[in-house]
Amino acid sequence: MNPSTLKPFNLFFSGERPRIIGHRGASGEVPENTLPSFQRALEDGAKFLELDVHSCKNDDVVIIHDATLGRTTNGRGWVSRYSLKEIKKLDAGYRFTADEGKSYPYRGKKIEIPTLKEL
Repeated sequence: MNPSTLKPFNLFFSGERPRIIGHRGASGEVPENTLPSFQRALEDGAKFLELDVHSCKNDDVVIIHDATLGRTTNGRGWVSRYSLKEIKKLDAGYRFTADEGKSYPYRGKKIEIPTLKEL
């Protein structure tokens, strides 16, 4: 992603309307808070990206909504108890479903939890 295409937050309060914000990226279409989700949100016309961050054991900052791993990944436990190397091995698309659990189209697609630096 190219950070130069994103507008600073202070522009949120002025300028054109409506404001299109990618909530955790395009979280209804692609696993939330992942690089593919942010990319899709921008492709869909988002001018802003909303995201969540947590620190892992070695103080690297990763983009994930929950302080725990179980809702969105194949991991369990607190983000803060894992190293970045361990977090990068998890499947961030593991639990994504857009059809109430009938299919999990992003399992095994090597979608990682990104770091803030990677975004």
